[in-house]
Amino acid sequence: MEQSDFSKEVEYFRNILTEEESSIFIPKIPKLLEKYESTFKRYNTEDLKLFLNNETGLNFTSSMLNSWYESLIPDNYKEVEGIREILEYLKSKNKSMVVLSNWFTFNQKERLKKANLINFFDEVYGGDIFLKPSKEAYSLACGRYDKKDCVMIGDNLNNDVIGANINGIDALFYNSNNIDIRNKKIKSINNMKKIKEMF
Repeated sequence: MEQSDFSKEVEYFRNILTEEESSIFIPKIPKLLEKYESTFKRYNTEDLKLFLNNETGLNFTSSMLNSWYESLIPDNYKEVEGIREILEYLKSKNKSMVVLSNWFTFNQKERLKKANLINFFDEVYGGDIFLKPSKEAYSLACGRYDKKDCVMIGDNLNNDVIGANINGIDALFYNSNNIDIRNKKIKSINNMKKIKEMF
């Protein structure tokens, strides 16, 4: 989860938790979600609620978590530079594209709708179906296509790139933060427009 932005979570939970509860929970959010994803096969509100309550000693409710999910759908979408151009280009090449995310499917669909990007994708699969880097998640994303004909493009080195490679799928790391990659076999770009040179 190295490149995730948790500012929305911080804002939401500061508004609903006490100061003491916030100090316990907020700093742990990235590690808690990472631990959940390495423990469970999929996201489920009941499982997540029990997990967070057990890990923190706080009393989260399903209603609190559902409101949290809703708070993550932005009113205004900040588009990644070059993304629309690349999606249009790939679509013009008759490439089948799907979204494979570790968050809830409905969240990702709503984000894509707000960004007017959803029509570029054939399917949207979230972590409530299967979590990356499981074999099942990648098989679902490949659908009827052979794995050797698929490419995973993502901004999470472990889940999107190494996970895909382990499961026999070529991958491209969108390295927008220019982090140092020691494994020179990993293909990476820091500008979406470079995809045109590759496909």
